[in-house]
Amino acid sequence: MSEGVFSVTECLKTIRDNLYQPASQEYIALNKAIEALELMRQLHIAGLSLDKVAALATAQSEGRLIELPCKVGDTVYHLYKCRDIPERIDGTTYEFVNGNITHGTATGYYCPYEQDCPHDSDDCDANKDKFAVFADCVDAMMIAEEESMLVLEYTSNVYFDEVGKTLFLTRGAAENALKEKE
Repeated sequence: MSEGVFSVTECLKTIRDNLYQPASQEYIALNKAIEALELMRQLHIAGLSLDKVAALATAQSEGRLIELPCKVGDTVYHLYKCRDIPERIDGTTYEFVNGNITHGTATGYYCPYEQDCPHDSDDCDANKDKFAVFADCVDAMMIAEEESMLVLEYTSNVYFDEVGKTLFLTRGAAENALKEKE
């Protein structure tokens, strides 16, 4: 379909450009038709029918449609202080063996960024109050009437309105925000 729409669009452009003056009503009408066909072509490429677009517009007008800042599983970049990163247990606190509860494999707690510390230093105490860019993963999203949030794997949950302020979708944007903060 998009090839057919493309060729009709090209025909209309040829007619418009060869038969009408740019200020004429016919020229303006053909421009509107060309724009509508281009929109239909883009919708087709995106896999959206006009019925689906109408349903989405209705859902939006009824307050049932929200735009998510990213997808579950996406890597995001959080401006964060080391001291605020929750430590994780290394292993399990208990296990089931032959139907019995036994002690697990845990030997203590660790920083989840220990192997990939953005401070590039082994001295955690010297850096614990400094902001840095920490890569994290979106584990889930919680949608609520008042406020919605991203649930992150390592750092704390973030409200959608913090995206672009303390949480970023690209490392570059997070690093730029960190430079402004310093």
